[in-house]
Amino acid sequence: MSKPTIRTVHHFAATGGTMICKSLAVLPEVYLLSEVSPFTFGQVRFNPVDPLQQAVCQYQARLGFSANELAQAFYSRLRPVYDKVAQQGGHLVLRDHSHSDWFGPQPRTVSTLAEVLKGAFDLTSIVTLRNPVETYVSAHKRGWTATVASFDDYCARILSLVDYFDGRPVFHYEYFVADPDASLRAMADALALPFDPGWRARYNSVRLTGDSGRGSGEADIRPLPLKPVSAELRRAVLASDTYRQLCERFGYLRDPEDMAAARREAIAARG
Repeated sequence: MSKPTIRTVHHFAATGGTMICKSLAVLPEVYLLSEVSPFTFGQVRFNPVDPLQQAVCQYQARLGFSANELAQAFYSRLRPVYDKVAQQGGHLVLRDHSHSDWFGPQPRTVSTLAEVLKGAFDLTSIVTLRNPVETYVSAHKRGWTATVASFDDYCARILSLVDYFDGRPVFHYEYFVADPDASLRAMADALALPFDPGWRARYNSVRLTGDSGRGSGEADIRPLPLKPVSAELRRAVLASDTYRQLCERFGYLRDPEDMAAARREAIAARG
């Protein structure tokens, strides 16, 4: 018997993933759950519907839930959602909280979401990337790189994510903001989702975790100026072998100064 298909989207923090996933979420009959991860429980918080989350956060040292027990609990909560969406003729899309796997207190080199689901579902997955220089600046400023030793190490995590999903389509934030309609259509095709050219009008009707919630009405998706890069970071970028590999693989410019100039030209051309 064939397994049902579930769709997943994977990226790291500060890469424009919320913008991309909000765009996917307003496509016809799409039900997108944001920042899902089977072993990431966060902190004790008001969460009355989920006693497991509270128990793990408060008492895991004493209770000692195993990885298998937590995986089974995650699946038992997800499966009714999948079945209900399927009954409605919809398409369930899971936005993986990949950052918690590759940048957590004990960094991994696998997607725990994909590992937990692959026994019960066929996974249709995409990866989204953004220029590592820009995302490193943002993530570092927000304190999301605590387990990262250097810019080179940061880029190694990106390579690891891409290698784990080897063969799955990779989409780039830069292309998305330059031509949202064409990029979103390509992502919809890769995920076997219906596309609607009028998606922009509904963009701000969806709230996702990780969403700033700014603005209303149609989506305002456009290239922005490159974030400032310090002289120290520029030296690290130019010296990084893993960033060199990403440049060769995905066509990123090597020097942040060249990136900034190219971005200014793109913004000027857009008007």
